[in-house]
Amino acid sequence: MFTQTEYALDRLRQALVGCAGGSGRLALVTGGLATGKTELLRAFAGQAAQCGALLLTATGSRAERTLRGGVLGQLMRDPRLPGRARLAAVELTSTSDGPDELSTPAAAALHELGAALVELSRRQPIVINVDDIQFADALSLQVLSYLRRRISSARVLMVLVQWARSRPCAALVHAEVTRRPDLRIVLERLTETQVSAEHYRLSGGNPLLVAALTEDPAAGAAYRRAVLDCLQRWEPHLMEVAHGLAIMGRHATPELIGRLTGLGAEDAEEAIDILTVAGLVSDGRLRHPLIAATVADRLKSAPEIRLRAAELLYEQGADWVDIARLLVAAGAAPDRWAVDVLRHAADEALHEDDTDLAARSLAVVLAAGADERDRAPDQAALARVEWRDNPAVAARHLNSLREALCAGELPVRDAATVITQLLWHGHLDRTAELINQVRRRAGPADAQAIAEIDLAYEWSYGRLDSRPPTADNAWARAATLNHAWTYGLDAGMEAGAELILQRRLGETDIQAVANALLVLEYTGSSDQAVKWCDVLLHEAATRGGTTWLAVLTGVRAEMALRRGDVTGARERADAALGLLPKQSWGVLLGLPLSILVRAATVQGDLEAAREALGRVVPDSMYRSVFGMRYLYARGLYNHARGRNIAALGDFEQCGAVLTGLGRDVPGLIPWRTGLASVQLSLGRPAAARTLLEHQLAHPGPVDGTRVRGATLRLLAAVSPAGNRPAILRQAAELSHQSGDRLELAATLSEASIACREVRAMREARALARRAAREAKACGIGDSPVSPVDDADQAEDESGRVTALSAAERRVATLAALGHSNRDIGQRLFVTVSTVEQHLTRVYRKLNVRNRNDLPAELAQVT
Repeated sequence: MFTQTEYALDRLRQALVGCAGGSGRLALVTGGLATGKTELLRAFAGQAAQCGALLLTATGSRAERTLRGGVLGQLMRDPRLPGRARLAAVELTSTSDGPDELSTPAAAALHELGAALVELSRRQPIVINVDDIQFADALSLQVLSYLRRRISSARVLMVLVQWARSRPCAALVHAEVTRRPDLRIVLERLTETQVSAEHYRLSGGNPLLVAALTEDPAAGAAYRRAVLDCLQRWEPHLMEVAHGLAIMGRHATPELIGRLTGLGAEDAEEAIDILTVAGLVSDGRLRHPLIAATVADRLKSAPEIRLRAAELLYEQGADWVDIARLLVAAGAAPDRWAVDVLRHAADEALHEDDTDLAARSLAVVLAAGADERDRAPDQAALARVEWRDNPAVAARHLNSLREALCAGELPVRDAATVITQLLWHGHLDRTAELINQVRRRAGPADAQAIAEIDLAYEWSYGRLDSRPPTADNAWARAATLNHAWTYGLDAGMEAGAELILQRRLGETDIQAVANALLVLEYTGSSDQAVKWCDVLLHEAATRGGTTWLAVLTGVRAEMALRRGDVTGARERADAALGLLPKQSWGVLLGLPLSILVRAATVQGDLEAAREALGRVVPDSMYRSVFGMRYLYARGLYNHARGRNIAALGDFEQCGAVLTGLGRDVPGLIPWRTGLASVQLSLGRPAAARTLLEHQLAHPGPVDGTRVRGATLRLLAAVSPAGNRPAILRQAAELSHQSGDRLELAATLSEASIACREVRAMREARALARRAAREAKACGIGDSPVSPVDDADQAEDESGRVTALSAAERRVATLAALGHSNRDIGQRLFVTVSTVEQHLTRVYRKLNVRNRNDLPAELAQVT
């Protein structure tokens, strides 16, 4: 038991001692909901019986409040009572009297009953316990009032238990019964010093709830049962008021609760006071969200009360979001006002990043059965909300929305939503026609929507034909952002990118945002692009937009790979792919997937690259720029595996599609470089040279320095040996200027080999060391060549292999360093068969059996 209960029990024991000494007493126990009144009475009854007292007990009942003599009959059940007492009780209950006065026979019977009890008390003390006295019937109260006056000198202790109420209730308890008790015991809630802070927040010190939390500290099922037990112990309207408080939340007032429950403001206020005394309510609200949730759970099958509450809040001019929560919980919008509220609430909820409430509000609107002209914009709004977390969920609306779009039933803003989502998923049939239709309907206020459509099309599918002239405004200039791939970035395009990136996520289509970032990244504003991307990533993570986060993570992975952070690029691409189901990516799946394949291939983890390429991709992706990114990455993988014919097909298809899309931009996807490398491996140096010279002459307006650096590196391989060091030095300088550390590592490595071929050993050593540092910084392991400790020593030791030709020496050197025949072929741009032939001659000239027997100095000589 708790301390206050022990103290109260001790006081009742003392009263019993006084009663045994011949001093009759009345003890009145009061307390709020579930404060332990009944438990105290039971504990005292047990102790009184042990002390030899005759115990007479009764409990008032709400259902038996009108039963004449109901409580009296319970008191008279004990067989130890004298017969005259029981007969007098029967006489009392069988007579028909008015509510306030007894008939003469009844008065005589009452006197006889009192006399019998007083006489009996001379032989043993009598304890009369009545619980819930507020529910006692009128006759029983009259009897108790009479006995109260007779027991002052008798050995009788009367213990009455009643609720603590904020207002007296004369209709239930006669004032004479409880007036001036000899002993008053008030059971109160526990204080904050008696329980933990968290348990007090959950219970308000209510003993029943505290006991439940002691049993179940996590506030689980035991706690929820205790909450309901508290509310079900008193009058039925107490639960109704608690329901109202749970539903109305911060808007709850006695007046509104009274109207909601039909009790009236006065009775509702009293019930709230009772719940406050019990600790379940604080400041007019249910104390804790768990209490509110427990109560609200009982209403799941009663939507009508929520609808009534929503209507009351609407009449009071409450917040749309609060009203919408009630309508959503009820699952209905019964009138036009409710539909309007749900639409406004969806907009507000989305602005506050509560996509769940926004989606559920719009779903209720659609279920309400608006006409088709209203339905289409509502469905477009729902698609916009759902797309933010999962584009595959939003896609279920596209067929009907496309029909509405064709019928001209969508405003331009909603039409832009539908078209950009169709483009995302690769649905190109009649899309150009739909775009032109929307353009014809657009007005000056629709400039942003038209720009988002243009940007979404052109960053995925290349140049959009038959674009009409547009007005000269900020969004019209932003719409030309993808012209940078053809003409380079001008001030207007850069301002357009800033316009897009400065807006809050969600205010602009994420495809336009990603487009702006990549244009800045590829056109010489890479530092600015990274800064913006990191800011937007933080915003997406904070606000919870899964689609935003996935796309931006993929863009950031591309930026990392372009800077030579291969490990970081691989991790980010993998993270992006894990954020959305594969069917949600649409054609944009090619962005993170291509980065993952390229990064794994560069790191030599060909198994991981193979697994990534094993993912199912949509067929529509191959008609997009992102599909060509994927083909380019697959071509690099196939080339690394020695599957040069497959790689040849990938690169050639990539070039053909990009040309058709108007996106044959070497700085974006350098397919000619990949194709030239394959041609070299196939022993076609002339074809490789043609490709490289074309690319060198037409590097394009985007990333020209990077393109020239990579092109020169390969061009060195088809140039005379004496010219290679100079070409590779120039290539390295260009790669350094462009910030392409990955390309720089490869160029330095090949420059080292080229210098050794012309016996420039000191420079070769320096280049090899730089190559090793760059390779390590990129996360791709060691450089294919290792620096020597001393150039002169290297020259002396190289004399041991002077019998080898230059080609044999290059192959033998790489073999001594541990490279496989396939790796050697890729690095030297020869076939595996050629490598094997060279090694056979090397083994014969050096008189060794295999690569493990090659002289150690070969790993140092170049």
